[in-house]
Amino acid sequence: MQSIRKKSFAAEQLAKRQKKSPTLLILLVILGFIVVIVGAYVIKTRFMAVETPETEEIKSIAVLPFIDLSAEKDQEWFCDGIADEIINNLQHIGTLKVIARTSSFVYKGQDIDIREIGRELDVDAVFEGSVTKYGDRLRIIAQLVNVSDGSHFFSEPYTYEMADLLDIRIDLSTKIVEALKITLFGEEKAAIEKQETVNPEAYDYYLRGNYYRKRSFGKEDIQIAIQMFQKAIDLDPDFALAYAKLSFKHTHMYWNYYDRTTERLSRGKEAADKALELEPDLPEAH
Repeated sequence: MQSIRKKSFAAEQLAKRQKKSPTLLILLVILGFIVVIVGAYVIKTRFMAVETPETEEIKSIAVLPFIDLSAEKDQEWFCDGIADEIINNLQHIGTLKVIARTSSFVYKGQDIDIREIGRELDVDAVFEGSVTKYGDRLRIIAQLVNVSDGSHFFSEPYTYEMADLLDIRIDLSTKIVEALKITLFGEEKAAIEKQETVNPEAYDYYLRGNYYRKRSFGKEDIQIAIQMFQKAIDLDPDFALAYAKLSFKHTHMYWNYYDRTTERLSRGKEAADKALELEPDLPEAH
């Protein structure tokens, strides 16, 4: 009788274990799935952390002409000029491809989505801005846009006095470099921070001269450009780049048959020689 009870008790315990084992097995399977999922997530995030900086690196940029929001609409020369100067600045950076003015200025005055412009120009970022003049003050709103998703690296207002004209090009170029996390080497940094003149008024006339120099090869525009560059030189006789641009326009007067005199050619040669005397390595002078 006792043996039967022992057998009965053993059978009951075995039955209990058999009932529990499926539940335990299911729990173990679920736990295994959780471990696999968590492990896969950790591995994925680690790989993504490595790849993200490469996919987000900005290697190319387009600078659009600024928009004149002034009431008088008389700042086009500055809007084009400051964008042109920023393009020239950024072109000194070896790791950054900068779209030429002739391509980016095609979009002047066009109401096209920035991302679309970026895709058409095949660049990673687009820089644009607007200018509003109040008396002797300039308000500039500048923004750098990531073409991939339309997000902003920055979008900020800046206010300058006309006396601070020399700082604008350097400030905005530096802001772009910092936003893109570009490391500048010695020559690149020196080129971006270089001041062609210390006279703000001379720089004003230089920008105006550049505007008319690039607007057309018409006789009137060439003559106005010559006047502007000459005024810049009168204010700063050591302004080498202004002499070089003045030389361009004197020779354009000759090449376009507006003035085929030897005097015109001589004036162009004198301006180029002066630019080289002041700055022997100046590319534009050569």
